[in-house]
Amino acid sequence: MAKKLALLALLLALVGCSSISAGIITDKNYSPAYSWTQMMCVGKPIVCYPIIHYVPEQWSFSLQDGKGTEGWVYVSQDEFNKYEVGDYYG
Repeated sequence: MAKKLALLALLLALVGCSSISAGIITDKNYSPAYSWTQMMCVGKPIVCYPIIHYVPEQWSFSLQDGKGTEGWVYVSQDEFNKYEVGDYYG
């Protein structure tokens, strides 16, 4: 139960990392897709099996509004290609 609450708190914190939705693009970020493997071991005798996690590619902009607020937004690949650093997004 404690692990679930900790995970929920982490997810809520991550969701709230960026309160900005419009502004000047200060950086463009691309993260390629990747996968990672986690081993899950259960039972007696212990049996281990792999769990493969897939993370899709992501595109985002770092933004700054005129009030000094900074943050980032995830965008589609089309939006990523359409805008350049220095453009206004939003």
